[in-house]
Amino acid sequence: MLQIPPTLIITPPKSSHNISMKSTRPLLTATAIVLFVIGLSARADTLNNDFSTPFDYVANGIIGDTNWDGVYLRFGDIPGGSAGGSGNGNTLAASTAGPFPGFLNLQEAGGDWSGADDDGFFLYKVIQGDFDVSVENVPGTLTGGTGFDNRGFNFTGLMVRAYHPSNSGAPYTTTLTNNAENSLRLWRFNEFGIDGQVRISTNGANIELNFPGDNSETNSSRFFRIVRSGGTNFTFYRKTNSVDAWAQVTNGLPATGMLTRTDWFGVVLQVGIAQAAFNAAARDAVYDNFQLIATNVTFPTFPAAPSGLVTTATNTGGSLTFSWNVGTQGDGSLLVISRRPIQHNPVQSTLYNATNSYGNAGGFLGGGNEFAVYNGTGTSVTVTNLGANNLTYYAAVFEYSPGPQPIYNTANPATASFVGPGIITSAAIVAPTNNIPVNGAVALQLIASFSTSETSDQSASAT
Repeated sequence: MLQIPPTLIITPPKSSHNISMKSTRPLLTATAIVLFVIGLSARADTLNNDFSTPFDYVANGIIGDTNWDGVYLRFGDIPGGSAGGSGNGNTLAASTAGPFPGFLNLQEAGGDWSGADDDGFFLYKVIQGDFDVSVENVPGTLTGGTGFDNRGFNFTGLMVRAYHPSNSGAPYTTTLTNNAENSLRLWRFNEFGIDGQVRISTNGANIELNFPGDNSETNSSRFFRIVRSGGTNFTFYRKTNSVDAWAQVTNGLPATGMLTRTDWFGVVLQVGIAQAAFNAAARDAVYDNFQLIATNVTFPTFPAAPSGLVTTATNTGGSLTFSWNVGTQGDGSLLVISRRPIQHNPVQSTLYNATNSYGNAGGFLGGGNEFAVYNGTGTSVTVTNLGANNLTYYAAVFEYSPGPQPIYNTANPATASFVGPGIITSAAIVAPTNNIPVNGAVALQLIASFSTSETSDQSASAT
């Protein structure tokens, strides 16, 4: 249940920024950046993303976008995840190409980010240590509406989430034996007299700290900012205009105005933009001007690009041989295979386990159905446990500079898509039920059996 804590924050005045007036200003002043850098224990970098480079994350995944480490689009993208009360979440649009080029255009249905539920949209960067992250939520809908989409239960803003050390993307906890969801959000709502909230998941338990506002205040931007300091302290800010001073959000928090997560000391976090429709119907969100200040978030000098990824030596029992060329002899190669367009880049300086048996949990890379199947200095590998030829797979080779902190070329991986090696070995016509009434009829099914031990209903393709 949504409850408004007693502490109030006055809603700032309206902003003039909208989709037709793209802003290019920095999110933080130079003074703020200097102060934050001084507070870091290591060198801080600044990553600015104004979404001017076109990407379609639903159609093409994350390949080629070096700004982000990954994206979750639907239920099942998080191994061991949980769907909420709105059904299985699914992102229908996540694009910087349109309908409004130069903005991040989102449309999500059925997703939840609350308590143990984690099937909403999340575009993230993996961060070790302290950080300062901010973004602008721009008023507008993908159909041309000029206000924030405040139809039934649409929440959207910044999210911070504990990252599982197995690199699987599964829920993670430092205090329980079993995995549990741990995350926090600062996001917009504009319903029921609530402008937005800080929503916290602690081992799957949900806490909502709401700050009030006017439901009609939808034609202005909301700038959100979260600062992590000392490894455990989180401070929340918001404003309406780019020139405004940041207003600290303190509703329901301790007297310090900070949320302290001692269970997150030393924990690597995913940091980025989230949306959850909390509704089976689709809801929209539009973003501009993402900024992240943290250590090692700017682009390193990438190694050479690999090329010529091909598959050979098909074995109908479920294996394929992959081969490719490296750009520089002696460089390493990380081969990743997914059942969808690849949604997660290898994180810079991270060492990955790999197994040539596709689907082995020891090779998870970022999320469900995406696995590292080779990691080494060779240029070929035979991958087993692949499925039938009615399944499509996506593969990418990321070349990297060998060493204890590898640098991956995430800008230009070698990519290919292919069908599974399994072939049809037999087919049978079956009735879906034995309960057929006298003089009745039932549609028969054509069930194919494959060499990879799978079966599939081929009725739709039968003539």
